[in-house]
Amino acid sequence: MRRVRFRCVFGLCSVVAATTGCMQQYQSPTPSQPHATIEFRRKYAFHSDSSLYEQLVVDGTLTYEASDKGSSANESRTDSVLVRPGQHRLEVSVRFTRVVKQMMQELVNCGGYDGPTCRAPKSQDDQVLDAACHQQLGLDVQEGQLYLLQLDLHAANNCSVQCFVQTLTATGDLKNVPCPVVPMQD
Repeated sequence: MRRVRFRCVFGLCSVVAATTGCMQQYQSPTPSQPHATIEFRRKYAFHSDSSLYEQLVVDGTLTYEASDKGSSANESRTDSVLVRPGQHRLEVSVRFTRVVKQMMQELVNCGGYDGPTCRAPKSQDDQVLDAACHQQLGLDVQEGQLYLLQLDLHAANNCSVQCFVQTLTATGDLKNVPCPVVPMQD
């Protein structure tokens, strides 16, 4: 499966950010700097031939963004980002959209300065939203931790987001413990 990713570069916005405004590009900490890892996992019960747009925003900064064909969302998708320790506001967004071509009529001048008007066909592309999810949560990120941010799109406009701290058990298995609830700051 091939993924196409769009990012804000030199002040130019990506396809998704263009509809929500240009966001500052995230500067991830290096592996040698204090950090935690957030795994961003998405599962979609809703599938279509639409285009899929996904975003993870940390403190108003675009941290992860991807676009793909909606039909490629049959399997769960997981990507990871490094985040600095501290309290953060996380926003996750997904959208399935498609373009619908509409034929319209417009009045045009048919002949000269004061000539009669005629109707001419005109085509217009409209973007239709098939499904969407936007959720926010507060997270107090601790250095060295592994977090799982799980987004489930159950139906066209029904979704949930869960956060887990992942720890290793004595047997080497991952154990998911719900993240502590942190009030969101404005």
